[in-house]
Amino acid sequence: MTNDAPPENKYPGYPKVFDRCPCCGSTERLMRSIAQEEASKGRVKEGFQTGLHVFQTAVRDPRVVKLAGSPVPAATVIVDVCTKCGTLFAVMIDRGEITLQADVRQAPQSPLYHRSGN
Repeated sequence: MTNDAPPENKYPGYPKVFDRCPCCGSTERLMRSIAQEEASKGRVKEGFQTGLHVFQTAVRDPRVVKLAGSPVPAATVIVDVCTKCGTLFAVMIDRGEITLQADVRQAPQSPLYHRSGN
């Protein structure tokens, strides 16, 4: 059996959900309506929440070294667009922590590598 409930947020008052357009008061949103249509077709789970765009950023001081696997504070904002008046607005804001992933990059090859015929 799986538990689909979101984990308890240790930040009181979060997440904050905004159900109505701040300009016209409508509850009709573009991505919400698409998600509802997809749920009725069985393509996503009932109650699936999404937005037009999801922003997530970690709060990191570049002067402080953090190792991969370390938790850092983070913020998430989901925005959607009102289908009545076209206003783009935040439908959910949340704060929490994310775990830093290892930054694996391949070192650039020397230009001399290509000149040597390799």
